[in-house]
Amino acid sequence: MLYDAVIIGGGPAGATSAYYLAKAGLNPLVIEQTQFPRYCVGESLLPYNMDIFREMKFDKILEEKGFMKKEGAVFGSSVSKEINRIDFSDGMEPEYSYAYQVPRDEFDNLLLEHVKAEGVEVLQGKVTEPVMDGQKVSGVKIRLSDKSERTIKSKVVVDASGRSSLLARKYNLLIPDPHIETFAVFGLFNNISWPKEAKNGDILILAFEHGWFWFIPFADGRISVGVVVDFKYYQRCRIEPLEDFFDLMIRNASGRVATLLKNASRDEPLHALQKFSRYAEKKSGPGWVSVGDAAMFVDPVFSAGVLVAMSTGRLVASITAEAISKNHELNAETYKPYEDALVSAYNTVLPFIYHFRSPSFQKLLFHPPKDGKLVKLVVTILSGCFFKPELTDQDSKRFWRIVRLIETKDKLVYFLKFHWLFDKFKI
Repeated sequence: MLYDAVIIGGGPAGATSAYYLAKAGLNPLVIEQTQFPRYCVGESLLPYNMDIFREMKFDKILEEKGFMKKEGAVFGSSVSKEINRIDFSDGMEPEYSYAYQVPRDEFDNLLLEHVKAEGVEVLQGKVTEPVMDGQKVSGVKIRLSDKSERTIKSKVVVDASGRSSLLARKYNLLIPDPHIETFAVFGLFNNISWPKEAKNGDILILAFEHGWFWFIPFADGRISVGVVVDFKYYQRCRIEPLEDFFDLMIRNASGRVATLLKNASRDEPLHALQKFSRYAEKKSGPGWVSVGDAAMFVDPVFSAGVLVAMSTGRLVASITAEAISKNHELNAETYKPYEDALVSAYNTVLPFIYHFRSPSFQKLLFHPPKDGKLVKLVVTILSGCFFKPELTDQDSKRFWRIVRLIETKDKLVYFLKFHWLFDKFKI
């Protein structure tokens, strides 16, 4: 049987791609290696994801399951008074006022089961390699649970394998992000008292000298907690096991982080990721295309992962369906609008990610000016408005001009202080 599309991976990117392909009248096949439900990080969703949930008729399922409603976010320093809560309803489009905090094992399983109920075929197995027809990918070889091998042919292979990036790795296309080289340790905790600055359901991001902590609350009382630091700093510490390194980061952060985790308990081992920010130099080619984390994954400080995964899955499905209906080739030229949209989306949010560790930027984010336009811009970006550049571009340019002015001023103050101290030392 020739499938219209074989999709590697049943996470949010793969499930969304399959759903929209099936709704377009095509016959996709999802191949998932792992038995769902399974643990996965990336639990905080963004308001602009709600459009896709509604289109997929998945919003009611989220509501019925009673997931924690997320109406805002808190950004601040762990040790200083600087802390700022944003409310999603204060953005440029106030209708995008909430999302959910979701344990990903449950969320991903629900989404895949929903897609199956909508008529998508899902097969348990491991993709071992692509099938080639000259230079074109024409299917995949898989290994089933009984160790048997099978070859499946398709018009296109959609790589939604997450950080595994199966096709990008095979073709040597993965490039580390030159601006971010980080190490993360994370797990699920209990007995954390929620701070007064945050509302129930907010995500909490607390910066400290060497990185930042996240706190993501779930409806059952558990909280996802993680710390992200520069990879070189982690190497200098050289502390094993992970629990000891995590405890050291709590002590280093002190302040709010130490207070929140003072009586915390953990029921399972910690997890770690290293050097995870990278992108595929090419995100499509003859007979294949990568979506979601398989195409690009960056520092998770602004919770972009699931939104980008589902948005790119939907867009690629639309392009694929149209191309097949017109009997067009499925190649890099066909998927160029998708690649352009993905690059544009990340160009919107990446400056926020790259500048997050900058003290000058933190001053602006943790204690924003009373300029209504700038506040609306920041809230809109942090709500997930990555794929509407026409809405945010003009104010973004002004915002980054202010950031550069603050950085220049801070550098000048530092320079003058240094020379004053140097002169005093000479005297």
